[in-house]
Amino acid sequence: MNSNVRNFIDKRTLTDKQSVVVGTGKSGLAAARLLDVLGARVRVVDRSEDVTEDVLGPLKGKVELVTGPHQKDHFADADIIVFSPGVPVKKLAPVLEGIPAQKMVSELEFASWFIEAPLLAITGTNGKTTTTTLISEISGMPVSGLYRRQYRHPCASTCLTWTRRSHRA
Repeated sequence: MNSNVRNFIDKRTLTDKQSVVVGTGKSGLAAARLLDVLGARVRVVDRSEDVTEDVLGPLKGKVELVTGPHQKDHFADADIIVFSPGVPVKKLAPVLEGIPAQKMVSELEFASWFIEAPLLAITGTNGKTTTTTLISEISGMPVSGLYRRQYRHPCASTCLTWTRRSHRA
């Protein structure tokens, strides 16, 4: 476990705080695992009514799962709300009305709080490969050095084990 995660645990920064994770995909579940490790109370919400507790894996029985249309009361008591990539946040505006923006964060930003190594995130729907190649050419760093965690693993799932020493380019 890296020192930033350990620091959050030791200072009890999120202990017993209500967290809400929006989305039950890889990134959402990774954020839920990280929040659980940090001692937060975790509620995972997904608009699909087809999602069952089985999707929670080792978090089953440890976190609250709410499925179906999002409602204001799913978010009203939240100290932090973490959005999975691909969640159309604008469509959630009616149920998030009145909640301070400081309480809302993307999974990538949330996980970045715990990354001890320098981080360059190239995100978006289109152009990641072109941008990565361009950065490689400009920096002189081989493309392979820029693909450390690209696509395969949500940032939140790896930051529990990332350390500056274990992930040098």
